[in-house]
Amino acid sequence: MMVVVALFWLAVVCGGAKNEEVTQEVLVGSTGLSVRISTPGEGGASLVRWAREIGERGATAGEASMREAAVNGAVASGAWPEMAWHEYQRIAAGSGNVDSAALLLHYGVGATVEEHASKGLEDAVSAAARGDAARVLRGSAVLPDGTSALHAAALSGCVACAVFLVEAMPELLEREGSHGLRPLHAAAAAGHEGVVKALVDLGADQDARHAFANTTALHMAAENGHAKVVQVLLEKKADANARTSLGGTPLHAAAQRDRAAVIRALAKRGGVDLNALLNGDSTALYLAAQEGFASSVEALLSAGADPELAVTTTTTTTAAREVVATTKGIDPNAFLPNLEAANGARPLHAAAENGRVAAVEKLLAGGADPDAGFSMLGVSPLHLAAQYDRPEVAARLVGAGASLDAPSRNADGATALYYAAGAGFARVVNALLDAGADVDARQRRSGATPLVYACVAGHDEVAATLLRRGADPNLAADDGATPLAVAATTNRHGLVGALLDAGARPTAEAMLATTDGAIALDLIERGADPAAAATSGGTTILHAAASRDDAALAKMIVSTRRVDLDARTANGMTPLYVAAAASSPAVAAVLLDAGADPDAAANDGDTALLAAIARGDVGVVRALLSKETEPPGRTADPDLGAPPHARPSSLHQSPILLAVVRGHSRVVEALLRAGANCAVLVQKTKGGAGGGAGPDNLVDIARSRRDHDTMQHLLRYDCDVRAS
Repeated sequence: MMVVVALFWLAVVCGGAKNEEVTQEVLVGSTGLSVRISTPGEGGASLVRWAREIGERGATAGEASMREAAVNGAVASGAWPEMAWHEYQRIAAGSGNVDSAALLLHYGVGATVEEHASKGLEDAVSAAARGDAARVLRGSAVLPDGTSALHAAALSGCVACAVFLVEAMPELLEREGSHGLRPLHAAAAAGHEGVVKALVDLGADQDARHAFANTTALHMAAENGHAKVVQVLLEKKADANARTSLGGTPLHAAAQRDRAAVIRALAKRGGVDLNALLNGDSTALYLAAQEGFASSVEALLSAGADPELAVTTTTTTTAAREVVATTKGIDPNAFLPNLEAANGARPLHAAAENGRVAAVEKLLAGGADPDAGFSMLGVSPLHLAAQYDRPEVAARLVGAGASLDAPSRNADGATALYYAAGAGFARVVNALLDAGADVDARQRRSGATPLVYACVAGHDEVAATLLRRGADPNLAADDGATPLAVAATTNRHGLVGALLDAGARPTAEAMLATTDGAIALDLIERGADPAAAATSGGTTILHAAASRDDAALAKMIVSTRRVDLDARTANGMTPLYVAAAASSPAVAAVLLDAGADPDAAANDGDTALLAAIARGDVGVVRALLSKETEPPGRTADPDLGAPPHARPSSLHQSPILLAVVRGHSRVVEALLRAGANCAVLVQKTKGGAGGGAGPDNLVDIARSRRDHDTMQHLLRYDCDVRAS
């Protein structure tokens, strides 16, 4: 449901006062709220702009993420506008950014004075406009919250009202409301140079500080872009370098709001510190470059701001951390102004990272080093353009002479192309290659090329672009990883094909790395050696096919006649043993048809038959015992391991005994059909099935297990033998 907050604004003009009810509804950000605003007067118009800014980018550009959440919370709670300045007070104290005169106006005077003027100050302001001193003195000129009729007159721009009120009640000149503003602040923030001049001439302190933001009237006029007010205040000797508690000067306020005319006005007067640091780290030029305000960047450079000053220190205040911890809706991992550690960034770094093409052009034209001294943690603006997908910025930097193939001076030691390829930014990759970047330049830390990095990161289109532009598909990283091995490991058919078409060698490493039979077949057909074994474990592609139940791959491999059918792993397992352990009768049949040894034992003495019996896999057992191989070949010995042919095994049992003990009745039947000797006597254990002194036979064991199916098979084959 949409909640509507009604704000009624009193338009105060010289010669009279009136209420008008013409309203406009504006959506506020993502709150789902609509603010109904009366349109007459500057207060209403500025609030409309403010509401739209909240929706588009936040109250001020550099503080959007933080302030929007707080404003939304204040609106949703019903505390706005009367108490919203409390939110501003908390945020301004901790955000580490330029204190917002615009928000002070809207939270303070804008909301408090105009909302409540009709309730308590209407008579005083109207009387002041008419010059009726007696009426002013008889009425109440100050509200309980400290807002006075002079605040209202200053906000409305009525010079005559302001002069009359000060002459009638001089104590109003420096009165602060609970919002922290004096009348001079209100006039400066609203852009009324006539009222500003009159108030200063009447004795107002031109450098008076806002009660909690510590800003002056000059800060407020500068942020709101009122160049004429700035000129008036400077002529009245206002401190052009006045600093807030966070170090922000009027120049910072102007730069962050793209007030180029104000910047020129400040610089023209002389004595302005063009390189002053906000919060110990950011110059006005850095702020303007970060936001992409090209006209402000140009104005600052023309005035002599240094483009090579870097962010070297920072202040993370307790209040700032409190804001992050307590303000609902703020992601603590998101970028918040001045909460990141100093990193040596210069204005060109800030502009490049944020894709501010016009600002980049102005900085370069103003003499900024295109490499910015690699001062930001060892990276250049070109590295940042590559990392943040800024192709236009990259092109401008390269055109200005940025070091195209210079590795970063951090632990990575990577080129811009390497970063762009790993991030999958095709436009930047093409821009850098068009400029002549080395397509095979290696990262210092890993030795990987951009192609290897693109393959590892899963950016197949970028990898294809690099191949088309001449990347060597056979260059490996220091750990031996080649683009083909990486692509095969992740079963990317298209990329494997592109690499092979570009000349990648079909290595056994890639063949063994894939779990996709089609890729393995393609590699073998293109020349990979199917007999090659992995360097660790001795696994061959035939072992791999068996473990994955891939009969088609196994059949293709054995058809090459270039493989050892009985190749052993480090544990002595043959492909047939692996097929049995993996429950793959189809692969077992392929191997047996090709002549694999069905009785080959692993290092622990187990055979494929024992492995299949242990799993109860009757399909593999039948395949191993079948005499229907093409061409006719050997079958597994169903008695291998039974007396008198007993041999060491991890299972320590003959095939038929193992099947009976495990209760695999269908396997028992298959063994009996294959001629397994069931006349087996087993030494009775304590509490054995027979109960007497003699050994058990297989029927006794099945009976003790109540395995009736197995008993029936054994009795059918006359296995109920007794010791003589």
